[in-house]
Amino acid sequence: MDPDRIRLALRRAGAPDDAIRLFGSERSEGHVNDAHNFVLLPAEEVHFLTLLGSKGIGKTLAAVCAMGNLLSLYLERDQPGGSTPPPPAMFVRGATFGRLSAYDRADREWFEDMLRTPCLVLDDLGKEPLNEVTKSQLFELFDTRSGRSRRTIITANMTRAQFVERYGGAIADRLREHGISSELVGDSKRIS
Repeated sequence: MDPDRIRLALRRAGAPDDAIRLFGSERSEGHVNDAHNFVLLPAEEVHFLTLLGSKGIGKTLAAVCAMGNLLSLYLERDQPGGSTPPPPAMFVRGATFGRLSAYDRADREWFEDMLRTPCLVLDDLGKEPLNEVTKSQLFELFDTRSGRSRRTIITANMTRAQFVERYGGAIADRLREHGISSELVGDSKRIS
């Protein structure tokens, strides 16, 4: 698959430009072991990849690399006809997800696209204001995507214990039941 076509698809999905520039480069290679393994596993068995750890260690880059590799597989297949197809991938920041209204029509349509897209990245989960509505929407998102064997990649600047404490057992169990969780360690790779 043409790397420029993948980069364009990543841009259309909303992935950050700095991660798109590094997609497929030598610099991205050290970040993607779990992300690469996730792409190779059957979608019917493994739906979620959760990348946890401190800021600046490459979680978003790993997520974008996995998304790019999934897009490569998706774009090579014949696309279903019929009704309006979902976007092939979506990159959504946690803070943006937290602002979705369950009652706004446009927000609900966007949420429906998140349920249907073959590949969703929820980046920086934990930045959103957390209340019962947000928890309920997250559970619906993860439960529906799992039932449809859709790939979901989550990044969060926290440990596993912090993740479970923040989101509760039901969400953590759903992600663990059909997913891979990885706690990345190391120093920040961001350039000051």
